[in-house]
Amino acid sequence: MATLVNKHSKQVLQLLPHHTFGRRQDRVDTHLDAPQISKIHASIEWDGSSWSIKDLSRNGIWLDKEKLIYGEKHPLMVGQVIKFVSKDLRFEINDLAPPTNFLVPNSSSQAILALDQIQLLPNEHQPKVAVHLCPDTHDWLLEEFNEQQDAPQRRLSHGDIIEIGDTKWTLLLAEKSNSTTLIIDNDGSIENFDFHFHTSQDEENTSLVLDNGSVKVDLGERNHHYVLLHLARRRATDCSNGFNAFDQGWVDNELLTRELGLELAHINIQLYRIRKQLTEVMPELNGVNKLVERKRGKVRFGSSGFKIYKSGQLEVASEKVQA
Repeated sequence: MATLVNKHSKQVLQLLPHHTFGRRQDRVDTHLDAPQISKIHASIEWDGSSWSIKDLSRNGIWLDKEKLIYGEKHPLMVGQVIKFVSKDLRFEINDLAPPTNFLVPNSSSQAILALDQIQLLPNEHQPKVAVHLCPDTHDWLLEEFNEQQDAPQRRLSHGDIIEIGDTKWTLLLAEKSNSTTLIIDNDGSIENFDFHFHTSQDEENTSLVLDNGSVKVDLGERNHHYVLLHLARRRATDCSNGFNAFDQGWVDNELLTRELGLELAHINIQLYRIRKQLTEVMPELNGVNKLVERKRGKVRFGSSGFKIYKSGQLEVASEKVQA
């Protein structure tokens, strides 16, 4: 992400794609509190390939020792210093990477988080919520790991505050969500992969391989694979009992917690970890949100094509069908 550093306070400032500076606190992205500063004093903008600054003020700004021409764009380079009238309002250009999405904590002791497709908060080990990108609508969503609710989701917008205990994060989005359905490339869709589960005799160790006939992706051995394997078994049982594809695999949340001996929040965390692993290993993979399907009080494994091996022996082979 592109950043400036205040030469006086040493505070690091993250740049938005169109970032404004000025005295009018409710109208700008960075508030500059000085009488010589105009209501909207300047803007820094990303044009798709580079960053530039524009003077919009009465009293001017300087780039190094050069006073900028009002209203004209001036390209920026790392190491340059932007001076806004006062000596206390000087910013050194620290980084000019393209804009990105990130979470800014209210505590200086915590790091700024550049957003991947899934981010667990407050941390990976004891998450309370997940912030994730829906690949179908390109919306950012927040889902709570809450025992009292069935994984409620809410749509997030630029500037939203996410609060967990005493810590707050501000969501800063490089691009606004357009809520437009994306075209999914069938060759790169999770729907074209079969899931091959391998578990030990005591089922303490479970690994997972994805196979679409031409590509095999080994996801290794992870604890969260066992939750998915359990859901796959439920789907296979319903299939063998003659259920149609639309009704296969649905399991009540309360029953699932008893079967796995885990709290619902922990199960949801495990399911998010497999989704996060998939997005990290295969960032171009579409349809990861379809890996697990939900309806009120119930959940199921979203794929009907899978094989389960126990101690190297085939236990279940389920052919992919259309719901």
